[in-house]
Amino acid sequence: MYWWIIFVIIDVILLSILINIFWWCEILDFIDKRTNKTRDFIKTNEGFFSVLFIISFAFEQAILIGLTTYFKEDTTKLRLIIGIFALVVMTTASLQKFILETKRRYENETKESLEKSNKVIVKLRKVISNYKEKIKDLENGLSKEE
Repeated sequence: MYWWIIFVIIDVILLSILINIFWWCEILDFIDKRTNKTRDFIKTNEGFFSVLFIISFAFEQAILIGLTTYFKEDTTKLRLIIGIFALVVMTTASLQKFILETKRRYENETKESLEKSNKVIVKLRKVISNYKEKIKDLENGLSKEE
């Protein structure tokens, strides 16, 4: 009598697993598309990101100076402010490092791809040159026979 409940539970579990797989595939596909667009944007706008991070670090330091001036008497709040400031600066620096590493990795991949293509082109030129020599030899052989 309870066997049908077990089958229904198993069906629900399998259905939820399938739905989760398709849902995660959609999410990962969405992230992949956005990552490619972001990488291209980063590649073409490195100067913008350099200025953005300089302004960001200056803004964070200005906030720290303002808050430490305002709360100079309360050491408990100052410790909290300085701790949060360190966390924000480290996060900003990590984000900057991640963006620049992404750009460098993309440039290295492009460079490696171009180097491989160049090697293939050199090999193809050698093969073509060999075939041209063989064609000339054949043409010379045919002209001697006539």
